[in-house]
Amino acid sequence: MKKHLGNTLMLLTVFIWGAGFPLAKYVLGTMSPYTFNAIRFGIGSVILSIIFRKHIKSIDKKIVIDALILGLFIFFGSILCASGLQRLTSVEGSIYLGLQIPFVPVLAFFLIKEKVSMQKIVAILIAFFGIIAMNNTGSGISLSFGAVLAILSALMYALQMVYIEKCVEAEDTYALVIMQGVFVSIFAFASNIIINKEVMTITKAFNVNHLIAILVIGLIVNAGSYLFQGIAQKTITATDAAIITAFTPIFGVVSGIIILGEKLSIGLLYGMLYIVGATIVANLHITHAKKHAKQY
Repeated sequence: MKKHLGNTLMLLTVFIWGAGFPLAKYVLGTMSPYTFNAIRFGIGSVILSIIFRKHIKSIDKKIVIDALILGLFIFFGSILCASGLQRLTSVEGSIYLGLQIPFVPVLAFFLIKEKVSMQKIVAILIAFFGIIAMNNTGSGISLSFGAVLAILSALMYALQMVYIEKCVEAEDTYALVIMQGVFVSIFAFASNIIINKEVMTITKAFNVNHLIAILVIGLIVNAGSYLFQGIAQKTITATDAAIITAFTPIFGVVSGIIILGEKLSIGLLYGMLYIVGATIVANLHITHAKKHAKQY
């Protein structure tokens, strides 16, 4: 029963992540990426601080340093993602962000010398074919600037996943996540002041609907999804969670079509299937390894 609940909550988390793409696309039409991320991470951090206030006392120098580094990865990832979404449809953005899981083994190999299995190599190749499928114009491969930003964003989030792996075992996860969100919000506010010469950059087109959308993103996409994920991963394995995460692009595509009326081309469909497949393949070997290990 607990595992079913964990799977359900993880699926709900992934649905929230996917549905967040069209909402982000909608809000980004009225504010700068820096303002958008400053507000949403600020709201998320405040909510998580209230929910997990008992964990705040666990914050020490090591957590602050690790949260600062993680916050930088997330800051660059979120800014690149938001900037990419201003140039792409939310459907395209959600598919490209799915690349972060296949990117992880590549980065882990170069940064922490983690051995790359044959299945992960296959997963990386599948993901590469997904990028080709999405950018095949018929007369060649044409990678737009928005696509480049989205791919770099996935790379930043993958870096965050590699680094956080060495932090969560020895540190209070809740305190770490709260602090990394605080740093992202601070970085975003500071960047907007430096680059745009104002605390927040919001256009006159911003209205009540945009306000509701960014509150939903801050409360549910930033804070709520992490709460559900935290509860879910107490009852399911990291492998199960990673495989369920593979469906984020699918929910993102469906949400973009329903909420914003966007279209899914054949190239994007193939790209999505390749990238979702790559994510699943990248994690299948972990399940196999665990089953094999139990025999000894």
